[in-house]
Amino acid sequence: MTLRSNGSSGRAATLAVAGLFLAVFSGCGRPPAAEFVPPNIFLVSLDTVRRDAVAAHGAENALALAGFARDAVVFDNAYTTIPFTLPAHMSMFTGLHHVEHGVEGRKDVLGPSTGTVAEELRQKGYATAGIYTSDWLKPEFGFDRGFESYETIPHRATYADRAIRRTFEIVDGRADDDRPLFLFLHLYDAHSDFVKQSGTNLPYYSPEAYRQDLAETVEDRFCDREGNCATSYLLAADKERREVSSAETELIHDLYRRGCRHLDHDLEALFAGLRERGLYEGAVIILTSDHGEEFREHGKFIHSQVYEESVAVPLLVKLPKHENAGEHIGSLVTLMDIHTMVLAMAGGDQSPTDPRRKSDTGGFGFDGRDSVLFQDKLWKPAWGLRTGNWKLVRDRQSGMTALFQPSSDSAELHDVSDRHPDVVHRLTVMMEERIKALRQHAAILATTPTTAANSLNAEEEERLKALGYLD
Repeated sequence: MTLRSNGSSGRAATLAVAGLFLAVFSGCGRPPAAEFVPPNIFLVSLDTVRRDAVAAHGAENALALAGFARDAVVFDNAYTTIPFTLPAHMSMFTGLHHVEHGVEGRKDVLGPSTGTVAEELRQKGYATAGIYTSDWLKPEFGFDRGFESYETIPHRATYADRAIRRTFEIVDGRADDDRPLFLFLHLYDAHSDFVKQSGTNLPYYSPEAYRQDLAETVEDRFCDREGNCATSYLLAADKERREVSSAETELIHDLYRRGCRHLDHDLEALFAGLRERGLYEGAVIILTSDHGEEFREHGKFIHSQVYEESVAVPLLVKLPKHENAGEHIGSLVTLMDIHTMVLAMAGGDQSPTDPRRKSDTGGFGFDGRDSVLFQDKLWKPAWGLRTGNWKLVRDRQSGMTALFQPSSDSAELHDVSDRHPDVVHRLTVMMEERIKALRQHAAILATTPTTAANSLNAEEEERLKALGYLD
């Protein structure tokens, strides 16, 4: 197994998570290394699907994912470190915190000294294929490294049906290839809508069958007098701090849920197709998301802040032969840990091979990470720190600070900083130490990204502006 470190405290965290994965994935009928047959691995990223939109965490009518959750190990406290597609997926691919890999903007390209999970899997003898549906995952950022094929699905209102169809074209075309397969599949359907693609003014899109009980005039409600519609309507409401009624906000949230249920319907086709081909039972299937979505729980729409609705993500892992099916793991894990997980599943020797990631501490722990450090997508001085018992949110520029207790306040609505000044001080010091360590470790690893003139063309920039990513 290959381990990724991120500073002295990060090494301990990564080792603990590695031990957690080994405890879950290795002690349950796995054959000795000499008999080990690497499984097919499918990594499925559901863009913008917040954790509570998934059946395993309380969502209603998510039938495919409800069934999948019964087959899988469910991580109840999985997080992204930043609610932004580009750096979040790069953390997934490299095992590094976004501060470490540094790929956070349209001119960033992954540094040449930083390896990706696809590169490491090819070295292990895997066939590799990737399908993506967002301009933020373009090859120009470095995402294609290690993939024998890495292709996009053209923009339309929905993607999953076409992306899944292409997945099976790739799978069915491997009749003469006996190598295990690593396939990355990115689905964008739950993301807020852009008018030119859907032909509607809805901020979240799903086929009419998923909206037929809504009033016929519902689409007219999401354009303002300036002509801002769909995502632009939400962005304008945030920028101008417009008052939006609770009923209107709930309708917007409901449209999002309907889009997620439509995506769930397409995922059933993915799982069914794998079963028909005899691939579901023996495969590792990892299902996650890059970030969540906000519905003014903390004053904003879209996704940018470090609160639970933006940074809490689903992470469900189906193991070969349904090992540990239905188990829930409460330890803190992040998208970075998917890198460790995939390599643990792919390799039989479980030995560190990259000197950058070797630890000077012996053995493994079994408690997951002791903390997760978050950063706001838009306001860079804003950070969050989640430990097992606490969540600190702090603006490092203004000094504004809030403290929450996740066990009794999962929605992070009640600031208890005045009652626990000692905790605020301790976590503030920890936050500063973690930020400093990550930046130092980025320099040590030489992961500073190279800079391109621009990795996006004019059409892609226009699309991303309509989705609220660019000014």
